[in-house]
Amino acid sequence: MKAMVERTQVDMEASDEYGRTPLRWAAYMGHLPVVQYLCEEGADKEARNRNGMTQLHCAAQQGHLPVVQYLCEQAAGKDVEDRGGTTPLRWAAAHGHLHVLQYFEGLKWWDDGMSTTAHCTSQHARDTPVIQCLI
Repeated sequence: MKAMVERTQVDMEASDEYGRTPLRWAAYMGHLPVVQYLCEEGADKEARNRNGMTQLHCAAQQGHLPVVQYLCEQAAGKDVEDRGGTTPLRWAAAHGHLHVLQYFEGLKWWDDGMSTTAHCTSQHARDTPVIQCLI
């Protein structure tokens, strides 16, 4: 990838009709080395797709903890809400990714609506360990 970017001078902020950039795809698919490379080359960590989701939203939603950790270390906005008002933490909870929630808990980072997050999780994920982590 590095050679391709250097040879062709790829626009790293190019997006498809849904606002998905190369960094967004790498985060969504959990490709940490690609995420690291794109961030080091200046890709926008806070770019949003048409639904208002950032790279951190995508990585948390898919349960890609190494990508979540890296983006948090790079000061990605952890409390950013997408257009539906959902934070990365809530995406992780809704999809039952306990390991991501435990990482956020270790950072002492919880959003203000934890009861709402637990409520949404109980309706959608029905994942008892995740709900217990939230309450």
